[in-house]
Amino acid sequence: MFRVGMKVVCIAKPVENWNWPGEINAIVDHIYTIRAIRLTVRRPQYGVALLFDEIHNSISDFHNREPAFYSCRFRPVVSKQTDISCFQKLLNPTPEKVRVSIISDTLADIYFGAAK
Repeated sequence: MFRVGMKVVCIAKPVENWNWPGEINAIVDHIYTIRAIRLTVRRPQYGVALLFDEIHNSISDFHNREPAFYSCRFRPVVSKQTDISCFQKLLNPTPEKVRVSIISDTLADIYFGAAK
């Protein structure tokens, strides 16, 4: 599901309630780029561990490597191509025949009352 170079958005606060002193944590609703993926041995239920281009933490004395972020806190950023064709159609001029028909029907309703 995740790959190096993929943009992800943080959707949850940290799973654990503590950080290493000086550790920078990911912020909810911020977008990050994955620079490395590691397996999680201590807590496999939280998914793989992710490292980001935007966050560089120092090597932890406890783990002897840079602390990573559990993938359960992130989801891929989905970019959709916006389709505005329906709005462009609204900008197109109405053909004369249709315009005359609409005006005629409207005037008929005004002068002769709407058909019931």
